[in-house]
Amino acid sequence: MPNLIKLNYLLPLLILGCSSGDAQQWSEFTTYPEAEKVQEYSDEQRITHQVSFLVEAEYPNNAVVEFYIKQVKEPWVPCFREVEWQSFGDGTRKPPAFIHQMLLHWVNYESNRTLVLAVRYVSDGGAYRKLPDNQTQYVSLAEYQQVSVEDAISDLGLVCGHT
Repeated sequence: MPNLIKLNYLLPLLILGCSSGDAQQWSEFTTYPEAEKVQEYSDEQRITHQVSFLVEAEYPNNAVVEFYIKQVKEPWVPCFREVEWQSFGDGTRKPPAFIHQMLLHWVNYESNRTLVLAVRYVSDGGAYRKLPDNQTQYVSLAEYQQVSVEDAISDLGLVCGHT
């Protein structure tokens, strides 16, 4: 039975990302080569930097995830053990949607930052389905300046270490 999580994955990260510290330069990662409709966002307070894009790929395609796992290196520390897809109905959306997603987290203790890779397929309607109703991956790679990386790890229930 799918995990019926109704909270948007970014909400807790945006709340946790509210730092009064002054962010330095953001990390630079190469954008996935097959990315389409690339958008970049940084907030005025320099708490969040995000790159979002679309990829046409049949579910379950892990190419984007594998690309970034190879690219994100020290001082970033992975906070994931297995790379797996999750699915849930999202009743917070209007109209409701069914989500297939993979989330990966990293932390950088030196700069007090977290990094989140989210890869999602969004299907119409909130009813359970084994496969998405489309082949569009919505991808975001977001870096957050934290007040305390340790608090963020605790609040998100992450287990960090080398895989």
